[in-house]
Amino acid sequence: MSDVKQPINKQEYDELEAKIGEIKNYLKTESEKIADKVNGKKADLSLFKVKKRKLKKDEGKGYICNFTPKTDAGIYVFCSNKTEIKIPKNFDNVNYGAKLNEGNENANRCLYVGKSYDLKKRIKEHLSEKDKSPYSLKCSHPNREQLFTNSKVYIFELKDELVEHKELILPTIEGFLHEMLKPQIGTPRT
Repeated sequence: MSDVKQPINKQEYDELEAKIGEIKNYLKTESEKIADKVNGKKADLSLFKVKKRKLKKDEGKGYICNFTPKTDAGIYVFCSNKTEIKIPKNFDNVNYGAKLNEGNENANRCLYVGKSYDLKKRIKEHLSEKDKSPYSLKCSHPNREQLFTNSKVYIFELKDELVEHKELILPTIEGFLHEMLKPQIGTPRT
């Protein structure tokens, strides 16, 4: 008997497509629940545990956000508490910083949507002014810190039993959330 796999037939392909479609629909529904949560509505999440933290200014250290994740993998959403948001004119004049999304400026309270396989480290990178990690928010940079005053971060930790599927779940949900929340900062995910 050979280990060489035979190409799947039309029926197997159609069954696989149907299963993939079911998974995408399930993840889209979970994304809608996350968007509801971020927009202040009640929502029961199936795949995530949610934490909401205010960004605090710590003199000499920039912004801080205290949390200890139970799992490393998850989605996070930075939002402003203000209803009217004014983006500083020199916002994009920051080395290695995430850039504004043209057309989404001042459109809503959602500032940024991201995913990470190391939540604590990645959120810390976003809060720092000096971190050289690509596309971080650099919340503490003088050109940006005013925008993040009165902001918070929603942290959606992937449940322990699902961490082995993080590469499937997180990018898909991140893409849906970019479509739904239209964050003002960061490259759109598709």
